[in-house]
Amino acid sequence: MKFPSTPTILWLVLLCVCSCNSEDSSEGSMPSILGKWTVQSVQLQIEADINGDGVTTRNVLEDIPCYTASFNFQSNSNCTFEAQEVESSVIAGSSEIAFNCEEIEILNFLWRIEEDQLILTNPENSSEIVIFEWSFNEENLIVYDVRTFQGIPADFTFVKN
Repeated sequence: MKFPSTPTILWLVLLCVCSCNSEDSSEGSMPSILGKWTVQSVQLQIEADINGDGVTTRNVLEDIPCYTASFNFQSNSNCTFEAQEVESSVIAGSSEIAFNCEEIEILNFLWRIEEDQLILTNPENSSEIVIFEWSFNEENLIVYDVRTFQGIPADFTFVKN
């Protein structure tokens, strides 16, 4: 079993209604989203047995601790998204699933905030990812309702480095 690729997850991030609460989004000023944000938690909206060990959890990182992801928003409108590719396989003789974190995938975007939406544009083909449901403050960037693990919605919390 293979988890959806990073681009798939990123595209699925974009399905809801936004509640952005930037503290300083006035015309001509740069919002506080600038900087590097590293994933701190991936919370499923319902409990699931992610690794088949019979224990349910909402926190994906408890069962896949090697997973990492980050956004780096720069003042020149560039954004880099880095995420670990995760491979899974059933452990022989059991129903448990082993997760192996593979190489880090790096995606580059141009970013902008329009109204209450965070828009990431692929500079190679001009395709846009619109993140509708998200929020941030000086400490946390949260992307809500990503369909990630077996289609279960999850909220990703990133902390500012």
